[in-house]
Amino acid sequence: MAKWAEKPWQPEDKGNLPKSTTASGILREAADLKDLKSKDYQGSKWTEDEYFPFGAQSYIHMIHTKYLRMRNIAEGKQETNFEALDDTLMDMAVYCCMYAARIRRDKDEALDFKAFEKYRGHSQD
Repeated sequence: MAKWAEKPWQPEDKGNLPKSTTASGILREAADLKDLKSKDYQGSKWTEDEYFPFGAQSYIHMIHTKYLRMRNIAEGKQETNFEALDDTLMDMAVYCCMYAARIRRDKDEALDFKAFEKYRGHSQD
């Protein structure tokens, strides 16, 4: 593992760290970036769940939006100015993990276990 991947990112490191070329390294990078972005988006005022007010549908919407962005970049001929394909894929992975975390929190907090099972069986197909 690269030395830089062994410690969390610091704000002063932004843009100065080499990019990982392994899935585990990219997941660590995405997790660190998510933590930094959370400070920008939420501060101390909003919780993560407040950004997803419609539960499962909110998470599915964000994942779908990133999916469309990924397809647009991967299949299109457009030049990107601000977000490369790997950035979009990392964001999608983070949203998927956020959704998984929400499902687990809901399970832990649910009085009715059947509501949790409904989410686990949920499909958009």
